[in-house]
Amino acid sequence: MDKNKTAEFVNNIARETVISVYSGRAHRCCCGCSGIHRYASAHRELGGKRRGYEISDSEVNDRHVTKVLRTLQANAEDCDEAYLGTDGKVQHVSLVKNDRLFVVYFGEPKAALDA
Repeated sequence: MDKNKTAEFVNNIARETVISVYSGRAHRCCCGCSGIHRYASAHRELGGKRRGYEISDSEVNDRHVTKVLRTLQANAEDCDEAYLGTDGKVQHVSLVKNDRLFVVYFGEPKAALDA
C-alpha cells in the first residue's frame, strides 16, 4: 500500500477495531524491553490467545490505546506503509516520530483500501 493510501487508511481506523498498541523507542525490538504494549479491554481475551498467555490487568489500558491511535491519525502522512499479511489484509500500521515508535495492531486483519 503506498503512502497516500496508508494515510487514508490510518485516518479511517475505527477505535473498536484496535486490539493493542505499542509505544517505545524507535529502531529497537518491540518485545517490550524498550517500550510498552497495551491492550484494549474489549479484546483482552483475543490478545491473550494470540500471544499464548493471559493479559494482566496492568496491560489493559483503553486510554493509552486511544492515545496511540490518535497519534498515528494526527501524523497519518508520516506513517510507514501499512504491513500487509499474506492474505493482503492490513495486520498493523506504524509511525516513527521524535525517536518513538508507535504501532497499532488489529483484532482482525483489515481489508486494504482499493488501489
